[in-house]
Amino acid sequence: MTEETVAPHVVVAILTYRRPSELRRALTSLAEMEQSIPFDVLVVDNDADGSAKATVTVHSIDLDLRIRYVIEPKPGIAAARNRAIDESAAYDFLCFIDDDEMVEPSWLPQMIQTATEEQADMVCGPVHSEFDAPPPRWAVLGRFYSDFSAPDKSLLSEGATNNIAIRMHSLGKTRFDNEFGLSGGSDVLFTREMTARGARLVWTEDARVFEMVPVSRTRKSWIIRRAVRGGGTHGRVELALVSRRHDRRSVRFVAERVRVCGKGLARIAGGGLLIISHPRINTSPTGARGLRTLLRGVGMTGAAFDKYVVEYKR
Repeated sequence: MTEETVAPHVVVAILTYRRPSELRRALTSLAEMEQSIPFDVLVVDNDADGSAKATVTVHSIDLDLRIRYVIEPKPGIAAARNRAIDESAAYDFLCFIDDDEMVEPSWLPQMIQTATEEQADMVCGPVHSEFDAPPPRWAVLGRFYSDFSAPDKSLLSEGATNNIAIRMHSLGKTRFDNEFGLSGGSDVLFTREMTARGARLVWTEDARVFEMVPVSRTRKSWIIRRAVRGGGTHGRVELALVSRRHDRRSVRFVAERVRVCGKGLARIAGGGLLIISHPRINTSPTGARGLRTLLRGVGMTGAAFDKYVVEYKR
């Protein structure tokens, strides 16, 4: 960026719900970031009681950050994301990270540099997991916590809001779908809709964040539930995209239900065969990946019949 270039107006949004210690850690990482790109911080508290206000107030004093705090009383992550959009109309870029993440010192400069150089409407980067306790061996072998990656500067069709920068003037009327508010997945649908209408979503390997995984998310029940939810999310997104153009009672939509169900059943069958041929999932990566494939197939099949995991149920 040359001296004559006007620095973009950037806001980093953190959505939070009753996780004060995690929010404190996320804010601290932003304060320790390189300051070559000026930015503001927006904390959207999805707790109608405003439980995050005390944490934000203290850190507005302790940290060298410009923090704005708002409450979004409507439950659900989609509503909180949309509130962040509404509060950020005056900015050039809106960036999202989760409240249980920490950013690298060069995170924001790398995001904005990639967006500028690649003329991107959105930029996504890697999220690396750090565990408070070791996860089960089969979960590691099966890549249940796999960090998504892609060739640097490649174009993607979808992304997540746990590490994203969005150019505000590219948004148009696109918003996060509240039907996904308590289940998750509204970010996948949002980015799919954006790229479907021509927006450029670029991947950068150089803007990393770190997700802190608590003990509760290394338990077998949570891992299985999350894998099922992941498959369900993609099935529901496919159905939602078709429902934008066709009535849910139309032949076209019914055909999409059948297609999603078929894809789910194929994953169940394929994953089951891998488990049968490699049953020791604690020592066999093939068997462990088969379990992940099977579980995601269960979620996708359920989505075809409007059955899905409600991840953020209050």
